[in-house]
Amino acid sequence: GRRLLGSHLVGPQGHTACWVTFSGLYDMGYLMKLLTSGRPLPSDATAFERLMSMYCPRRRDLRDLLPTGSLDTLGRRHGVKRHGAAHTAGSDALLTLDLFFHASTFEGGTKCWDVNDWGPWARDNRAFFWGPGYAFDDGW
Repeated sequence: GRRLLGSHLVGPQGHTACWVTFSGLYDMGYLMKLLTSGRPLPSDATAFERLMSMYCPRRRDLRDLLPTGSLDTLGRRHGVKRHGAAHTAGSDALLTLDLFFHASTFEGGTKCWDVNDWGPWARDNRAFFWGPGYAFDDGW
């Protein structure tokens, strides 16, 4: 966990990655266990939320935006294409991120996560995050 703690993946807001999960509470629990060197996790939700906010303050769970349906069902329902086989890490992660970007803009055009909030490096290096197949105008 020490190397991870020294990276820009976790830490105070503005200096950390933006985490996107799909029903990722257990995943975040395992990550917290790693980051806290195996110490017991808080037993109540409020304390666990505080712990997560310390290490991963910029995070969203797709479940908050789309509360019902499996990842595959939601992808089909919203016309988001899956790349690869279901229940494989890379394919599930890419579908989660694609669905997140779709869901974050489809309700009334409101963006709940703006790349411009990620700092100048992210704005200038969008292809690093989304690959060369993605193109966003300045309004994104």
